[in-house]
Amino acid sequence: MALLHVTQFFQGDVTASSTTPNVVYTVPTGDRIVIKYVHAHNHDGGAAHQLIIRFGGLAVRSTSVPAGGDFEWFPWYVLNAGQQIDLRFVATGGGAAVEVAGSLYFV
Repeated sequence: MALLHVTQFFQGDVTASSTTPNVVYTVPTGDRIVIKYVHAHNHDGGAAHQLIIRFGGLAVRSTSVPAGGDFEWFPWYVLNAGQQIDLRFVATGGGAAVEVAGSLYFV
């Protein structure tokens, strides 16, 4: 098993509602990833909004991101080939800039 150091799995805007799947990354065949960093910045300066993070089909974190503010999280989640990162930002507008990073393994 070889480790490739920090890899960015996703960086971009997320605007999906809580009921709409928003898959931003699928672990490739033959790989395994460890998610070690999640950051979100709320574009809406007037209201806090909910960020829902799902790894491998499970909702692992739901948090309120303050108006115009940031959320940082340092999890340690392992996802296997075929599992997905699904991000949802419950907002009436604006969305959030989100980054997900970690390590990639070949298995």
